[in-house]
Amino acid sequence: MKADISGQRVGRSARAKAAVIGSGPAGLMAAAFLSRQGVAVTVVESTPFLGGSLRNFYPEFRLPS
Repeated sequence: MKADISGQRVGRSARAKAAVIGSGPAGLMAAAFLSRQGVAVTVVESTPFLGGSLRNFYPEFRLPS
């Protein structure tokens, strides 16, 4: 699954591109920070949904609501 993260561009054009492998908390934060800096970001995930290990391995009642 691929997700394009688009945010507000700050200052420079989106000539820089980055791919983030994995959509866990760290990958999504990295994508958000890069996107805010004007980098075109693509998040690549092997499962059909975003969330990483939090979504795959922890039961829903263990996560904050």
